[in-house]
Amino acid sequence: MKLFSKSFNKIRFSLSLLLAVALLTLGVSVQAAANKKIDSLRFWTAPDHTRLVLGITSPVEHKVFSLDNPPRLVVDLDGVQFSAKIPDFSSSHKVISLVRHAPRNKNDLRVVIDLKTPVSAKSFLLKPNADYGHRLVIDLYPKQAGAKQAKMIKKTASGSRPKKWVVAIDAGHGGEDPGAKGYRGTREKVVVLAIAKKLAALIDKQPNMKAYLVRSGDYYIGLRKRMEKARRAKADLFISIHADAFKDQRARGSSVYVL
Repeated sequence: MKLFSKSFNKIRFSLSLLLAVALLTLGVSVQAAANKKIDSLRFWTAPDHTRLVLGITSPVEHKVFSLDNPPRLVVDLDGVQFSAKIPDFSSSHKVISLVRHAPRNKNDLRVVIDLKTPVSAKSFLLKPNADYGHRLVIDLYPKQAGAKQAKMIKKTASGSRPKKWVVAIDAGHGGEDPGAKGYRGTREKVVVLAIAKKLAALIDKQPNMKAYLVRSGDYYIGLRKRMEKARRAKADLFISIHADAFKDQRARGSSVYVL
């Protein structure tokens, strides 16, 4: 009987310990979920789309869908709080008029983007890098602009080839992707865009050449999109400009890759 009693007490102690561990783990999980926040909100405006970047403290489950009359984009995020400053969108912005937010189902969050025109949206998560933490990226492509762009491509394809040699100049990085960072904080995206504009000016001075800037401002373009833009411009030559960083400050010169 004593042996049975001892065994029973051991089992009861083990179950109590497992329950305590489970409760502690649950408490940590709940606390972690409660600490999830959107701590920043930035946007970048490119000629063909607008990119919203939500800085988040850790990866989140999210869902994006559109509503009409008036056009809105809804972003539902699970277990997140909003603690970011909402940027001001000028009245001249072609896509976004306002961003607002409210709690949803007590623990969740709903972000509503009031739009000036219907859009096609694409969202994805980015892992931390040297400059930013976790991010949720939402790209907004105006539907009217897409139709207009397709019409322009068709018109270009049916037209005659330009007499001048077209040189596509692609300034690397841009927008949320700063590229390398210099010793004094100089960012690659700024340097290469300045170089691209100076190169374009030199090319345009040639009587038989014409420059085309793939990126003309501070916004990001995907690699395949850069190629597509150059092809639409009927470029004869594609030049991609980067400014790499290196740990040894004695490094000088340039590297050129040719395909």
